[in-house]
Amino acid sequence: MRELKVKKTLFLEKMMGKTDGDWRKGCFAMIIGSIRTSIYQIEQCISELLNVNDQLIDAAAKTNKVSHLRKTGSTETNLSTQENYLCLNDGGDIDNPFLVKQRSDVWFEIRNKSKVTGSCIGKAIGLEGLKKQKEFLTLKSMPSQNSQEPNVDPQLQEMFDYGTKNEINAVATVVSGFLPAFHPQAVL
Repeated sequence: MRELKVKKTLFLEKMMGKTDGDWRKGCFAMIIGSIRTSIYQIEQCISELLNVNDQLIDAAAKTNKVSHLRKTGSTETNLSTQENYLCLNDGGDIDNPFLVKQRSDVWFEIRNKSKVTGSCIGKAIGLEGLKKQKEFLTLKSMPSQNSQEPNVDPQLQEMFDYGTKNEINAVATVVSGFLPAFHPQAVL
């Protein structure tokens, strides 16, 4: 639904660009009006689906008797008060990487020693094609002074940055929504 909204919005912008002055008086008035109506209906549908989703998660949390972990009526979750969230500190045990906070000094130390990370696992297992897999494995298994990792595509880097910036939002959604409903005993 969101992809459809994006496509309709782009088409609307294109049509608006073809009109001069008030679009209601232009030759594309019927098309623009129809697109605007479609976008409104899509937004309403998305809103209703999100509401139903919240109701289902609330019902599951009540069934599991963990409603107190579920944050309703608020768009913010205070992770420090969530009983099912374990906040890792900046230190950590290099021998147990599962308990090391991401982007801490210890995490970077472990990551630099690792040949395959989450960022390059797709290349390592061949999801980007055999040629890129071979280049990656050659680079990692026989590093030379001349070989260096290729720069990340700017569009891909933008996605990585977006994920890094919004990771906390995903954690809050999982901790205050998904876990209480479907895995009430789990701690993230």
